[in-house]
Amino acid sequence: MPLLTPACPPGTTWHLSFQGRRRHACLTTPGDFRQYLLRLRAVALRRACAVHAYALMPDRVQLLVTALLADSLRGLVHDQIRHGAGKYGSPWLSRHDCRAIDGEHHLLAAMRQVETAPVRAGLAACACVYPWSSHRANAEGQRDALLSPHRVYLALGRTTNERRAAYRGLCRESDDAALAARLAQAGSEHEAIGSAPFLPDACEDSTPVVFEPAPWPALPAAARGAMIDA
Repeated sequence: MPLLTPACPPGTTWHLSFQGRRRHACLTTPGDFRQYLLRLRAVALRRACAVHAYALMPDRVQLLVTALLADSLRGLVHDQIRHGAGKYGSPWLSRHDCRAIDGEHHLLAAMRQVETAPVRAGLAACACVYPWSSHRANAEGQRDALLSPHRVYLALGRTTNERRAAYRGLCRESDDAALAARLAQAGSEHEAIGSAPFLPDACEDSTPVVFEPAPWPALPAAARGAMIDA
């Protein structure tokens, strides 16, 4: 089935969610999760996408990314859905949730929504103990070469310690149930969430673009080794 992805201007930030077919687990071992992160970093570099937050779970993946070029989003989505593809196709559904995000409140809420997804799924008691998300990097300073801080996150403080403390404070606040519902609805309808001036521009060219996925490209051994050493 062709893959549908909305076209929007470069520089737009996106909340993406991918799900395994029939909700089957696509990532089952620590090696699976590590390999996914390695490939995600390679894809983000190749497709000119900045990754701000992520959460990997056995049957689903959530990302918060900024597409830096016109075709960045489509390229990233194409490669992520082809991850693990084999003789019988990809283990990931080609139809994915995709929502454009803008505005300080909405973007930080989306970051928290992504990083607390494992908690809502019952995989961890709190985001700080889950090993396969960006929370420990954004909130506690754990080194993560995959991440590129968003300007809204950088504005939380003048130093890294101030930013982490401010973000931890935001994560301790109660979830915005209304905004979470809007995020879920927008994802299913490929709509944008943000300030009023942002919405018309983000959705101006939001007609889904149809293209056929190509085979998943293998990551060269040299690049894989360099990324592990990084």
